Amino acid sequence: MKMYFLDPTSRVSINIRRLRRLSFPVQRLILSTVAELSTLVVLGDGSPEDEIVGILACHQGNKTVGITKPEKHSTDAFREIRQYLKIRSINKLLFILDQDTSSLESIFSTVESIFREQGITFQLNRTFGDTEKVRLYECSIGNRHFAVITVVSGLAEFTCNQHMIEDHLIMLAGFQSGASGKAQWQSLSSEEKLGVLTLLKDKDVVEVAFPQHYFAFELVESDC
Repeated sequence: MKMYFLDPTSRVSINIRRLRRLSFPVQRLILSTVAELSTLVVLGDGSPEDEIVGILACHQGNKTVGITKPEKHSTDAFREIRQYLKIRSINKLLFILDQDTSSLESIFSTVESIFREQGITFQLNRTFGDTEKVRLYECSIGNRHFAVITVVSGLAEFTCNQHMIEDHLIMLAGFQSGASGKAQWQSLSSEEKLGVLTLLKDKDVVEVAFPQHYFAFELVESDC
């Protein structure tokens, strides 16, 4: 999957480019210009979410996606939809956010409330997976139609009170529980973190470790 950064000097861009130190082929996948951009990936949180997005892109097809990290975090990132739609060719938005301490019902209820606040007409197309952590919404503003894919990071199998994208990395490192996935991940040495990320060079490992994210990226590649 080709990647185009809305801000090429951003921390997101820097962190994804640094994956080349682990021999991920990110350099040949990063574009400096694009003629048209149909899909935008919006990061609701920071690192290591950006690195995971870069890794997922390495294991997908040839579609080009824009990548951005707004100043607004978590569900507040959805308040930028109208701004993103100023890119006239955009017809699909993929939002990735941590579950944190919220229930899935609460998160999606908040997302739908923000849709209404923004004057966005929406219909839930489908939910995916046993945990329903991926939702596809068919949306419109006036005559403008677009899809919004929402992915919630975190694993119920990791026993903690605060579920985040770090859950997936910590489970891969062999942990089953902790204060939080983020705390456990931050407690690892740089070498240990690099060891876990290196495992993600295997596409099969990525698909198992990040099931909802992998599936969401497949939706991006598809004509959903």
